Amino acid sequence: MKYSVLIFVLTMLVIQQYTQSLAFAEEIYTSNVEIGQSQQGRGLYVEQFGLGAERIVVVASIHGTETIGTPLCNQFIDALYKNPTWLDGRTLYIIRMANPDGVVEDIRGNRHNIDINRNFPTGNFGRGWFNGDEPLSAPETVVLMDFFSQVVPERVLTIHQPLNGIDYDGPADELALSLSEVSGVRIHRLGSRSGSLGSFVGKELNIPIVTLEIPASAQQRSSEWLWGKYGVILQGFLEYDASKTQSD
Repeated sequence: MKYSVLIFVLTMLVIQQYTQSLAFAEEIYTSNVEIGQSQQGRGLYVEQFGLGAERIVVVASIHGTETIGTPLCNQFIDALYKNPTWLDGRTLYIIRMANPDGVVEDIRGNRHNIDINRNFPTGNFGRGWFNGDEPLSAPETVVLMDFFSQVVPERVLTIHQPLNGIDYDGPADELALSLSEVSGVRIHRLGSRSGSLGSFVGKELNIPIVTLEIPASAQQRSSEWLWGKYGVILQGFLEYDASKTQSD
C-alpha cells in the first residue's frame, strides 16, 4: 500500500514540475488512482483535479453510515468542470468514499467493526472495541495515513453527519471562521477525538483540518439541494487564501 501511494505522489510531482498551467481551453487535468484496498479488497480511490502548487484534500464517507458527503462531492466535481479557474494554482484531491466496506454493509466502521476514523496513530489514541486494539489495525486507516503523510496538503476538509456545524482541528480557526461567515453554518467545537483523522492531521501533522457536519434531516435531500446549501463551503474551502485572512 505504501508503495502505491509513493508512486502516485512521485508521479504527480513529476507532472507538476513540467506543467506550467492547469487550465487549457477550459479543460482541467484530472486523474483517478487506487491508493490501496479495504478490508474486503475494495479499492480506495483518490481523484486529482489540477496541477497547482497548493495541495488541498476533501474526504467523504469515512463512516459507512455517513454517506451524504459522497453526493456532495459529486456536485463539487461537476462545478469544477464548469469553473476551472477555481483550480488556478491548486491541486485538489478528493476521496469520495474512504470506507467502501462500511458503505456497502451500512455500518459505521469497516467489516471488522473498527472505526477507521478512530484508528490513526495519535497521542490521544484509546484502545477499544471500535477503535481497534492498536493504531493502524484497519487497512483503510493505513492507506489514508500513508496518503496524507506523502501528500502533506495545505488544508483538509472532511464531511460527516448527523450534527450541524463546522468543527476543526489544528491551526484552522481562521479557516473555520471564514467558512462559517460565507455559509451561515455555525462553528460547533466537538474536541479532538481519540485516534481520529482530525487528531492525526490537525495535531500530529499540524495541518488545518475542518469538519463539516451535516444534519440528519438533509439525508433525504437531493444532491442539487445539498450543493445549493453547502456548495459555498466547498468553494470557499478550495479558494481560501490564508495570507489575505492574516493580513486583514
